[in-house]
Amino acid sequence: MANKEEFEEIDRLIGAYLNQDLHEFYGSVGEAVADKVRHSHTGDNNRLAEETALFESRYHNDLEAEFKRRYGFDFTPAANGQTVMEFFDMVRRIIADPENYAAFDTYARAAKK
Repeated sequence: MANKEEFEEIDRLIGAYLNQDLHEFYGSVGEAVADKVRHSHTGDNNRLAEETALFESRYHNDLEAEFKRRYGFDFTPAANGQTVMEFFDMVRRIIADPENYAAFDTYARAAKK
């Protein structure tokens, strides 16, 4: 059985930033991720990056379904025009450079079409 806090930073990202109120506060998913990164300690951001890699590794055979099972009530990357792998890659890139989040706004535009 998985540790409840195993994906604590992913849980925090989804629950606090990418929840159902996302578009009331942010113009895009990338902007919300960048805000979380800017307001978190480096250690928390490093853990978020590590958790995304662990999640991909552990659930690689059914990544989309596992993500939807855990977080589908609040957020799914598919609603943003992304796969889970693309979403996690975006998160890691924004952790590396939060000011470059706008490079990922094409996902937001594609999802609105």
